[in-house]
Parts: sequence; C-alpha cells; structure tokens
Amino acid sequence: MTWHGNTGPSDCRSGRILSSVVGRLWAGGLLIGLLLAGGVTVAAIGAVHERQTLDTLTQVVQPLQMANTELRSGFSQCENWYFSYRLMGRGNYLGAFRTCGADFQLTLDSAMRLAHLAHPSLLPLVESQERAAQSWFSLAERDAVVNGRAGPGGLSTPAVNASVSFFAANAVMQQRIDQARDLAARAGQDSLGSELRYGALFVGLVLVALVVGVTLVVRSVVGPLASLGPTLARLASGDHTARTTVRQPAEIAAVARVIDDLAQEGELLIEAEKEHTRLRALAQEAGIRIRANLNANAVVREAVTRLERDLAIDLAFIVPVTDGRLGSPQAYHDAPGHELFGRLRPGDEHWPPGLLQDRLVIQDLHGEPGGRVPPQTRGELLGDGYVSAAFMPVGAGDQPLGVVVGLRRDLNRPWRPAEIDAFEWIAADLGRGLKHAQMYEAEQELVEKFRSLDQVKTDFMANVSHELRTPLTSVAGYVEVLKDGAAGPVSADQHKILDTINRNASRLRSLIEDLLTLSKIEVGTFKTVMHPVRLADVISFPVAAMSPVAEKGDLEIRAEAVGQELTLNGDEGQLDRMMMNLLSNSVKFTPPGGTITVSADRDGAMAIVRVSDTGIGIPEKDKERLFNRFFRGSNAVSAELPGTGLGLSIVRTIVANHGGEMDVQSDEGHGTLVTIRLPLSSEGADAGADRHPEMEALG
Repeated sequence: MTWHGNTGPSDCRSGRILSSVVGRLWAGGLLIGLLLAGGVTVAAIGAVHERQTLDTLTQVVQPLQMANTELRSGFSQCENWYFSYRLMGRGNYLGAFRTCGADFQLTLDSAMRLAHLAHPSLLPLVESQERAAQSWFSLAERDAVVNGRAGPGGLSTPAVNASVSFFAANAVMQQRIDQARDLAARAGQDSLGSELRYGALFVGLVLVALVVGVTLVVRSVVGPLASLGPTLARLASGDHTARTTVRQPAEIAAVARVIDDLAQEGELLIEAEKEHTRLRALAQEAGIRIRANLNANAVVREAVTRLERDLAIDLAFIVPVTDGRLGSPQAYHDAPGHELFGRLRPGDEHWPPGLLQDRLVIQDLHGEPGGRVPPQTRGELLGDGYVSAAFMPVGAGDQPLGVVVGLRRDLNRPWRPAEIDAFEWIAADLGRGLKHAQMYEAEQELVEKFRSLDQVKTDFMANVSHELRTPLTSVAGYVEVLKDGAAGPVSADQHKILDTINRNASRLRSLIEDLLTLSKIEVGTFKTVMHPVRLADVISFPVAAMSPVAEKGDLEIRAEAVGQELTLNGDEGQLDRMMMNLLSNSVKFTPPGGTITVSADRDGAMAIVRVSDTGIGIPEKDKERLFNRFFRGSNAVSAELPGTGLGLSIVRTIVANHGGEMDVQSDEGHGTLVTIRLPLSSEGADAGADRHPEMEALG
C-alpha cells in the first residue's frame, strides 16, 4: 500500500481508509469498554458476595466461637473458686466465686445474641448451657451456705450432673459452630471459582478485541510510519536536508510535518553554531592580540580594528570614563567617523543611561527602541547614515573603564546573537587589556621613580663616604700626634680621652668602609680579583687584629689549627673583610667573660670556616631578615649595641662572589655559629686529598 499525496480518486480512497481506521478504533474501543464493564460487574458481584461471607465469618461465627470458649473457661474458673472455698474456708474465695458467676452470666448473654444472629438452630444449644449452668450455680450456692466451714467437701450428685450437662452442651455448641464456619468457607470458595471462570471469559474476550484492534492499527498506521524510517535515518546520520513524503492519514502527516520542521530547525541551528564557532574563534584571537599590548592606546586601536573587520561594523569606538563620567569618543586609529566625534559632546547626558551596567543593542534607531538614545546623539547618528547600534560596557572587576560602541548603516544586516556574544567577549578582553596596560604603565613609572631614588641614594652614599674618609684620616692622625706627645705632655685623663676619640674614629672608619663596600656592590664596581690565598692567612691576620679588642672586652678568642697547604682561589682583601666583619660581630654581641672560637676544616673540595660565640644570639623572628641591609636584631637594638646592620650582608656578597655558601645558626641567649663553605683551589684540594694536613696553631 502506498501513501503519497496524489490527487483525484486516490484522495477519496485515502479518505475512506482514514474514516475506516477511525471507525474500527471506535468500535474496538466500545467493544473493549463493554467487556471491561461486564468484567467489572462480575468482579463487583463476586466482591460483594465474598465480603458478605467474610463478614459472617469475622463478625458472627468467630465471635460466637470465642464466646462459647469463654463460657467453658468461665464455668471452669467458677468451679475452681468454689472448690477452693470448700477446701480453705476463706470468705474471699466465696466472694470470687460469686463475682465469677456474674461475669459468666454476662458472657452467656453475649453468646445468646450472637447465636440469634448466626442461625436460629444454635439458640437452643446456648439455652441448654444456660439451664445446666443455672442449676449448678443454685446447688453450689446452697451447699456453700449449708456446708460453709473449712475442710474437705464436695458437690451433691445433682450439681455434678448439672456440670456434666453444661460441658456436654458446650461441646455440641462448639461442633455446630465449626460446621457453620466450614459451610461458609465452602460457599466462599465456590463463589470465588465462579468469579474466576467468568473473569477468565471476559479477559479472553478483551484479548480477542485487542488483537483485532491491533491488526486494524497495523494495517492502517504502520505502513505510513514505516515510510518515515528512511527520513529519520538520514536525519540521525547528520543529513538535515532530508524531508518526509507522507501525506495520509492526517495524524501521521502531522508527525511528518513536525519532523520536517525539526529538520529545518536543526539545519538552521547547525548553521548558527558554525557561525557562532567562527566568531568565537575570531574573538579569542582578537583577545590574544589585544592583551598582547602594554600600551592603552594600542589596546584600544587593536580592539576597534578587530571589531570593524571581524564583525562587519561600519564604525567602532570607545567612550572612556573620566572622573566617573563618560567622556568624548575615541578610536585611536584612522576611523571614518572622526567628523562625527566632533559633533558628539562628552557627558553622561548625551548617551543612553545605564551603559556602564549592561549591554544595549538597538536594531533600528528609527524605531521605538532608538528612543533610548538621547535625541541629539540619535539625530547625529541617523544624519551620518547609521541605523543600528550596539553598546557594550568595558570594565575590570567592579571598576568601569568605558563603553564600546558599534554602528552599522545596513538595516538588512541586523545584530545576530552570535555577533552580540562575540562583541561582548571582545569588550571584556578590551577591559582586561586596558587594566593590564594601565597597571603596566603605572608599574613602569613607579620602577623608574624607585630607580632614580636608588641612584640618588647610591651616589649620596658614595660621595658622603668618600668625603668623610679625608677628615677622618686627619682626625686619626692628629690623635696619634697628640698621644705621642708631639704637642706637649699628655696626662692620663687626656690619654683616656684620646683613646675614646681613636676608638670612635675606628668605628667611624669601619662604617665608612662598609658604606663604600655597599656602594661598590650596588654600582657594580665591587670586583673580585682571584689569586691563590692560604686559608691559614685568611684566618690568622683578622684573629690577630681583633685579639686586642677582645681582651679589652674581657673576651677570649680561640683559633684552632688549620692546614698550611689548604689554598683558596680568592680575593685576599675581600676574604680579610669577611673575617673581620664576622669577628667584629662576635666581639660586639658577646658579653664580658664570653668565648669566640674560629676553626677551619676540609670537606672534600671545600674549605669549612666556622666562627662561633657565646653571645646574645639572634631572636627567631629576626632570622628571615638577617641579611637585609641596615637590619639589626631586635635584642641588639634594645641593648643599644652599636652597629650598622651591613656586616652580614657584605659577608654574604663576598661568599657568593667566591662561589661559596653561608649558614647561620643561632638561639637567643645561647650564642651564634656562622659556617662558611668556600671552594679550595685545585692545588689545595689535591694536597689535602694526598696526605694528612700539617697542623699549625693560630693566634
């Protein structure tokens, strides 16, 4: 069977087939409905009958059975109380016997009502139990009154017969109740079997009706649906140009139209996604080129050039924020709208409000949306032929930097969503690029200022240090002349004064030397002239020079032995200054009675020099800044110990110039150990490796 949209007789035939399918579906539905209604009716009748049977069993038979059982157990309990009374003679047992009789009568009344509800034939059985029980209770009460004393005693023969009659009637009653229960259960089972048979019949009829209905649907519907398969397969494979040809029946034709609409929409979405991907790639490339510039003007120039070229914008420019207000338009390139910029006055009142918070796209400046642009600016734009505009805020974080404006002259080229997104991405990259450029320019300006200040400081230190050396040398010379008595006799007090002047002149000379050394390091003139130097000389000369100073401070300098053959490749003057600074620090920061120890050793191709003292040590919080220039430990400052804070910084520079390493270990109040590792010259290393070093005492 073929389903195509032909005209003429085939249309009439298709209409009849469509009508037949509908009629058969209605007939099948009606038949199935009737069958279901019949099944429901049978099920309802069966349910009612089943419910009645269950009600009889649960509400009458079972309660009657329980009441009959309670009669037997209650009568037995009463007998027990009576016999307990006769045996023990206690009055409370007699009271319990009489209470039990009252309870037994209540249970007997309940059993009487239930037997009447269950079946009239059960009522005489309950009555026979009642007569036997009443006879027994009368005889038992009389015997209790007559023979009420304690001691063994029994019932009379009539009372015993009455008890036997009661239990016999109760047993018959129980048997009849069991028969009634079994009869009700069989009736329920028979009813259930009938219901199942009728239910199976109706289910079979419903299945037949369903088979007929499905056959009609298959013949009328599956064929047209199958013809949709090839189209769906082509669409699933990615061919969104595939279309359906089904025109009948109407329901399937509607599905076919939906499939065609979805295919067309998918084709449009794919084209839009391709365009979106293309513009995203262009925006990413533009962002890379924008952020590559470190000049604000170059950043804006790159951004507006990319917007005009990649998004087909006739004119793009930025309106920067100056002192929190929108300023004059700027393009930073040879844009065709420079004459327009001259007519657009700066200020927030000449631009649409809210531009710094959200984007604004106006597809037609002539229409109602164009009314959001202030009249003067709108008139200028329309006068130059621009008919659509897009405004994108530019910022870095919460800081607004301006607004990027894009203008077009062609109404047939509206702003598409992909273009708006690309515009927004480029605007975001422009904000980041501008912020980065501004930060870079500010950083460069700051670096230049610091460089100038550093140069001024270096020049000042060099000049001051150089100028101070000459008068200081003169002062030291005249002090020596006075001490030698060339200007006349010098008293003991005057000698002390001259010694103080000489000591402070030496401190000032040391400070000047440190400043000169620091100045040379900063300007790059601190040259290291390498030549072989004996390690013993590097240690012995500074130790000898500092020993008198240590003795005056009641300190002991211990210099351990060092091999004469150990040789360094270094600058003798710098190494001497390194040791002098270390020993000077130890002498300065060690209280009277302390000890300073200098030792040297060899570790492979390295010389190990150690300077330790029992001084005030270095606080833990100060260790990170120990090598900073002009930094002094907090405990030294609080103790008002003299110093410049340059010694260790210069020592580290000298050690680094010789390719060595330096380590400082110190605990506050427990002294300091400075360890320096310097490479031995090839001769010194070989000599130390070939034989044991010859040891010579120092100091």
